[in-house]
Amino acid sequence: MVNKAVVAVIGVILITTLGVGALVGLQGGGPPPDESPANGNDENPDSQGNGTAVANGTANGTATPTAAAERTAIPGRQFTEKDIAANLTKRINKWRTAEGHSALRTDGTTANRLHEMAMSHSVAMADEGELTHVIGNESTGDRYKDAGLYDACQYRPPDKDRAIYQPDHPHDHQFEALAGTVAGDTYETDNGTQFNENESAVAAALLEEFKASNTSTERIMAPGLTKVGVGVEVTRDGAVYSTVHVCGG
Repeated sequence: MVNKAVVAVIGVILITTLGVGALVGLQGGGPPPDESPANGNDENPDSQGNGTAVANGTANGTATPTAAAERTAIPGRQFTEKDIAANLTKRINKWRTAEGHSALRTDGTTANRLHEMAMSHSVAMADEGELTHVIGNESTGDRYKDAGLYDACQYRPPDKDRAIYQPDHPHDHQFEALAGTVAGDTYETDNGTQFNENESAVAAALLEEFKASNTSTERIMAPGLTKVGVGVEVTRDGAVYSTVHVCGG
């Protein structure tokens, strides 16, 4: 049988102990902070040189919302469009060769015209404030004709016997791919909040936009292409417009 006197003494001790604990808590302004991680992993993502983040030690190609929210905005004028275009061109060729296609030339008269045409269209899109193939009733085919490249760039894909690919035939704007992103500021995507801190990160984001579009992928990855021109325009508020013009022959 349990001794009632013992139970009474234990009860007094417990009450006294709880009373002291409560007093200490009040005198200290609240309970002491919990120094152990609530979820067992409180490490911040490691910042990457290309503006991406590593979550839980695994590169995922995008910045986490927390990391992006802590970034300081960078004016669009601090980004160099020429460097973004050059970086994007290298990424496109790396993408093509990884898929078993030939790299596209960026030198020579034709490639220079493609680049100038792509740059001009990117600037025009920035002025319009939208990604569009048609500006002022001028289509992709019109631009190729104006540059003297419509006939020079048409080609027959090696995997097709009869079809001849032209800048706007058999599908409209077949030789032109467009993509946009944001430079130097946070923006929302299906993968969360992102932040492109430099030219390389902007180029990487643009390439992901091209890869996410089946139409753009078909146009950039088509077999039989030989040359490419890339133009990029960054507005003062960080909006990025890019144009890729390709050529066969």
